[in-house]
Amino acid sequence: MKPDAVGRTSLPTDHPAFRGHFPGRPVLPAVAQIALVLEALGEPGAVVTGVPDARFRRAIGPGEELEVRVRAEGVLVRFEIRAGGAPASRGTLEVRRG
Repeated sequence: MKPDAVGRTSLPTDHPAFRGHFPGRPVLPAVAQIALVLEALGEPGAVVTGVPDARFRRAIGPGEELEVRVRAEGVLVRFEIRAGGAPASRGTLEVRRG
């Protein structure tokens, strides 16, 4: 596992994660945000086994520029997602290596 990693991305309006969540005002679901954290971690096969702490501060919409920061500390992965430069979510995941 990389000790520190930063990933940048944006998701288009037609990305499957936005379907049905929510009609008329698409919002990126928490589970999709956690998937972005695992992707930024850069370890294929890593699996979330627990979520001791997670705060989803503001909605993330399609097309927003996202910065995903992760720090691996043993089985814990601390993360922060920034949208448009502002904090959007943060937390700690328990992760089993694949």
